[in-house]
Amino acid sequence: MMLGGIGWVNHVFASATVTSATNSQGGWGHAYLKSPALSLAWKGAATDLDESITADLGSAKSIQVVGAIATNFTDTVERRILLDDEATFASPFLHDSTLAAAYDLNLAPLLTSHHPAGRSLIYLLPAAVSARYVRAQFVESSNPDGELRVAVYWAGPLWRPAVGFSFDWTREDVEVAGVGALRTHRLRFPVLTPGERVALESIWRDRITLGRILVVPRQEVDVLHHDAIYGRFAGPPRFTPRETRTESWEATLEVTEVLD
Repeated sequence: MMLGGIGWVNHVFASATVTSATNSQGGWGHAYLKSPALSLAWKGAATDLDESITADLGSAKSIQVVGAIATNFTDTVERRILLDDEATFASPFLHDSTLAAAYDLNLAPLLTSHHPAGRSLIYLLPAAVSARYVRAQFVESSNPDGELRVAVYWAGPLWRPAVGFSFDWTREDVEVAGVGALRTHRLRFPVLTPGERVALESIWRDRITLGRILVVPRQEVDVLHHDAIYGRFAGPPRFTPRETRTESWEATLEVTEVLD
């Protein structure tokens, strides 16, 4: 299993960040991409040409995960993620994912089961890249809504310990009337060093007051988007000293999907 991580900082939310888009439909502009609320969204045209959203972060920031949260994308959407230090995005880029299908076809039947955050498109970079400009391009002319919708644009670092998530992470789905399945991820970190414990505690403190986080348990293409959740901590991490290894801890953590 290829391990993901936790995105705890979204540089797009920062006051210094300026967003833009190729176009906007019906007054649903790109400014909504800077809001953590899922009820507001940017809407673009569904065409054979790429629609893009861009974030100018004001200065170079560390980026390893890029996400389009609460979208109306289907399994036919194609995506391209570009990172650069120039607003013109002149080749060569700092990073270019190239245009590719975002979803494996065998994932399509699962996508309609979780509507609180819609369908999230997640892209993980192989390693962190320092970039000022982050652009996401989407192509989906066959979208049944006749438009493309993204509520939250995410671009930020990814935290994972050296050992990573254990293989027994679990998910609980609770049906919410009129909404769908609200998901809670229970994550277990089998080995944390003292520095990693401090880092996880710091992330929790930073995000404790309504702070949104992006959890990506696994990287495999057939589960990447479906398993990722945009949510908040359900409580503080719980640490247990490891008896077989000094100065190390096991930790568990719960993250619950947000509805708003």
